[in-house]
Amino acid sequence: MDATATTNPNPAPAADDLQARRSQTVQDHMRLELAGDLDGVLATFATPRYEVNGPGVDYDGRDAVLGYFADWRRSYPDQGGELISMRQADDAIVCEFWITGTNTGPLEVNGKTLPPTGKSFKIRALAVFEFAPGQDKLACERVYFDTNAIWTQIGVA
Repeated sequence: MDATATTNPNPAPAADDLQARRSQTVQDHMRLELAGDLDGVLATFATPRYEVNGPGVDYDGRDAVLGYFADWRRSYPDQGGELISMRQADDAIVCEFWITGTNTGPLEVNGKTLPPTGKSFKIRALAVFEFAPGQDKLACERVYFDTNAIWTQIGVA
C-alpha cells in the first residue's frame, strides 16, 4: 500500500481556519450584544463568563451574565459601540472599542440606587475574548474600562 494514499478522515482544522472562525465569533458576539440579542450572545460562549474590570465584578454562568446585561441595559438602554481595532493572539482576540450610552434608567453606584441623569457618555474600552485551546467558542470576555469616566460624564462622580 502506498503511504501517500492514506489520509486522516478527521483532520485537525488549519490554524488559519480556526483563527478565522474565532474572529467571526467575536464579530458576531459584538454585533449581537449591541442589538440586544442575549440568546445570540450566550450562544457565542462555551460557558458564559464576563470579567468586568471597571467595577471589578465577575459574572459566571448564564443567569449571572443575563443579570449583568439586564442591569446595564436598565441604566443605559441605548448602549452603542464602535470597534476601533481587533488583534489576534494564539488563544485570544483583543478588541479596542468605543462604548456609548445615555443614563435614562436607575443606576447602582456603591450600593445606592441613583435616579437617571439623562446625560450621555462615550468611553474607550478594551476587551480580551479568550478561547479554550482548539475551540471557536468563547471561554471568557474580560472587559477593561474606566467606570469613573462614565460616572463623571453622566454627572454622578
